Amino acid sequence: MFAVPSSGSKIRIRSEELAHSTGEGDIEVDTSNLPSLHGGPSGYFSSVIGTLRKFVKSGSVGGLNVYLRSEIPIASGMGSSGALEVAFLTLLNGAFSLGLNTRDIAEYAYFSENVGMGIPCGRLDQYSSAYGEMIVLRQRPTVSVDYLDFPDLDFVVVDSGERRKTESVHTARQSEIDLGLTILSDSSAVPRGLKSRLGRNCQETDWESVRWEEVSRYLFLLPKKSADRILFTFQMNGSTNLALSIINGQKVDLALASNILGKDRALALSNNGWSVGETMGEVMNVQHELLRDLYEVSTPLLERIRDSVLYLGGAIGVKISGAGMGGSLVALVNDKEAGERAIREAREAGAADAWLVKKDVGCWFKGVQ
Repeated sequence: MFAVPSSGSKIRIRSEELAHSTGEGDIEVDTSNLPSLHGGPSGYFSSVIGTLRKFVKSGSVGGLNVYLRSEIPIASGMGSSGALEVAFLTLLNGAFSLGLNTRDIAEYAYFSENVGMGIPCGRLDQYSSAYGEMIVLRQRPTVSVDYLDFPDLDFVVVDSGERRKTESVHTARQSEIDLGLTILSDSSAVPRGLKSRLGRNCQETDWESVRWEEVSRYLFLLPKKSADRILFTFQMNGSTNLALSIINGQKVDLALASNILGKDRALALSNNGWSVGETMGEVMNVQHELLRDLYEVSTPLLERIRDSVLYLGGAIGVKISGAGMGGSLVALVNDKEAGERAIREAREAGAADAWLVKKDVGCWFKGVQ
């Protein structure tokens, strides 16, 4: 994202990618007369400016001519909206000396989308874009970020070419989870102590303090979809925590790992000394299967591309990125050569495009840390 100052109060944004994907390639935002809440790319820019006015005393911004260039697939589950918000905030921070740090940029980007735009997103996309590298984001008891010492492996991002509004899928799945939690909270069969930790919706639930064994005996009370979505959430959390323990060099409980990954996968990884790269790949594979089977967000095209990348392309692990029902896949590969082979197989299987990527540095520049 590049910009030059202009007179007046209008920010004009030009983007060939937005023009191609959304039809909004030339956007104009009058900072002195922000529109009411609305969707589309222009809404994200307006919401960011509105957030600065709300929280930053020095949040006054003036005219700019902006050129936006991006290789991130838009509306494909790769966090393009979060990256857009972070990039725009970083630009405004530098152009108008707003004094924001990385945490400010991440949180204001999240607020702009979640509250300003009314989209029920979490914080991970915005914080990942802002902080860069590999992070773990925790939100209880307060929001915190830790960097991970991850091996220098490569990733391949595959754009399937299928499009689906991420927020519509995410909202539907959250509603199914919330319905299940509400039923459990209203049931006299569920102990009061468990109810207090479950809450009545995703935001109220303390997922880290609730054990799956406590909840599983009451799932018969729920519609199948709600039960599947809650099981999905617990198993995704369990597999993520297993991956974190491997990255942090902690001892692995083979029985617990077998419950998460399956006995054969866990035993093979144990025999290989719980290699970080191989374990991360298998965790990605398990999480894809959970997204496909319990969250029901895959498509025949995504499955065909994934099989080609995994079994013909030699990727270590491949999973859907984002809410699914189209969009993108992310593959973990050993090196550049393996990545190029995975890219070829993805395109042969019908993908719109694919890229070899590495960890990024986030929004850091002089004065923002």
